[in-house]
Amino acid sequence: MTPVPSEAKLNIPKNTLKTILIALIVLSCFASYFNALLNGFVYDDVFQVVENHWIKNTRYLPDILVQGVWGFARGGNPSNYYRPVMHLLYMVNYHIFGLHPWGFHLVNILFHTGVSLLVFLVAAFLFRKLKSTSYLVPSFIAAILFATHPIHTEVVTWVAGIPDLSFTFFYLLSFYLYARSQERGSHSAGGLTVYSLISFFLATFSKETALTLPLILIAYDSVFGKNSATTVSRLRKILPYFLVLGVYFMFRIHALKGLAPFKREADLDPYQVVINIFPLFIQYLEKLILPINLNAFYVFHPVASAWEPKALFSILLTMTFVFILCVFYRKNKLAFLSLLFIVFPLLPVLYVPVLGENRFAERYLYLPSFGYVLFIAFFVDRVRSNRSKWALGLNVAVWVLIGLYGSGTISRNPVWRDDYALWTDTVKKSPDGAIPHNELGNAYAAKGSIDKAMEHYRMALTLKPHHAEAYNNLGLAYSSKGDTDSAIAYYQEALRLRPGSPSAHNNLGLAYSSKGDIDTAIEHFQEALRLHPTSPGIHNNLGNAYESKGWTDRAFQQYQKALELDPDYADAHVNLGTLYGATGQIDQAIQQFQTALKLKPDDPVTLRNLANAYRLKGWPDEAQEYLQRAKGIEKRKP
Repeated sequence: MTPVPSEAKLNIPKNTLKTILIALIVLSCFASYFNALLNGFVYDDVFQVVENHWIKNTRYLPDILVQGVWGFARGGNPSNYYRPVMHLLYMVNYHIFGLHPWGFHLVNILFHTGVSLLVFLVAAFLFRKLKSTSYLVPSFIAAILFATHPIHTEVVTWVAGIPDLSFTFFYLLSFYLYARSQERGSHSAGGLTVYSLISFFLATFSKETALTLPLILIAYDSVFGKNSATTVSRLRKILPYFLVLGVYFMFRIHALKGLAPFKREADLDPYQVVINIFPLFIQYLEKLILPINLNAFYVFHPVASAWEPKALFSILLTMTFVFILCVFYRKNKLAFLSLLFIVFPLLPVLYVPVLGENRFAERYLYLPSFGYVLFIAFFVDRVRSNRSKWALGLNVAVWVLIGLYGSGTISRNPVWRDDYALWTDTVKKSPDGAIPHNELGNAYAAKGSIDKAMEHYRMALTLKPHHAEAYNNLGLAYSSKGDTDSAIAYYQEALRLRPGSPSAHNNLGLAYSSKGDIDTAIEHFQEALRLHPTSPGIHNNLGNAYESKGWTDRAFQQYQKALELDPDYADAHVNLGTLYGATGQIDQAIQQFQTALKLKPDDPVTLRNLANAYRLKGWPDEAQEYLQRAKGIEKRKP
């Protein structure tokens, strides 16, 4: 690809050129991520989307606003996250696309495209503030670098990455509108400020990192604001943003019953927490600059002392970064602001105690990469404007880099195709990670390779002996092999390690049901529902247990509750239909089986149940038709 000359040399009107560049940015986004549309749901997508009953009915809108992010799975997944926009976006996706993964992936790509266009607009505005004579070209370079950067594959290709996409979109939009509102002589400053505040509000409701925006605005005013402005006048302009923060914290505290009520186990002392900030920060800079060996799960190896070579080297590099930041504060406004856009959004994720198992994650670089590409664009523009002999070579190097970024992104996307591809790649890169082994075990179990699944579950327990989920999964593996007693032992060990696990209680209920101990099974199902009252699967299982006891009315209630929570739960429709048939309500039974068949068209059990219902109805032709369909499917199955 040949270097792009300045717009003056192109002899194209600026508005026409801007339209062409915007079209090329959109094209670059879709070219980089087109193959992600072939991917399915992976990892947390199943929990957050497929099993999330909130997104399937608008009546849950109040719950989304007044509960934490995992409120739809109360008891099983406490967290310190409040992200209602995530559920609202999933709800819109679900009502447009159903549970077809390509629709969710398309929305992620559209958001990434929107963010890339905002990168272009914000960069163009900032370069214009510096009186750059060719502000469109460096802004275009920044946007294309952002659009193709491989570090974004986790956020864009993973459906669960929507919080980072949405918060970054509203964050940059809010910044852009604020900056525009501060222009001298702006006739619509008040309106722009209102829209900026609305965008900031939506950003805070998308992800907690948005809380850093006021710091960016203060920094922007300090370098681009009027020199005559007083500290008081500058703070007065920022005050409405702190009022938005106040509203956000009111919602957050009400939803979570505290600011951050979920306390993680402390595995580092305060001294270690501080010194590990530096290696993490340098690791983030490294991945921004050299996005290779990308990984869905980085095993965290903390340093214990500041005198360890890794810690000492990281501290020296961080001090160098701070020195460069101070130099640019005096020498160049745009370079200084670019580096702050890297640092400020990373501040929350450098504090290890608030993070989950994955202490370093590529998705945390989505917004900071804006600062990175802005800095590169600034550097290229400075070399070119100085008519340096290196200008041509640098331009060529940038476009080679863009080509490498694009090819790296396209080749990385298929890794997120399914759980097996994702976790096979992750285990190769993080063989000492318990979570990757556990997840790969789940992927093998889904493929029916139970022995391989058990190997990885055991490896997870070797790496992390108190891994309750791995014990629970081993129980499932033994259960699938018909060894119910061993399964019960592993479920009980999972409960010992995590007494409040609704999954372990539910699985124990299933195991005791298979042994014929229905009373004990009911006890475990009821406890599971106490911990997780909104699980349609557990309600369905309790309904089965009640039906086994002959308690028809209670079984009806549980199946109906399951369907109330998830109207697309095919198994509950089948069970309810069976119960209707057993009580002589054939028309209602047929209706339930037909609904189940729409959800699972190739399920032979549903087809046989429907055939029996039509036979009882006295319609032999229809009964024979569905019976033959069931037999045909059963013959095709291995």
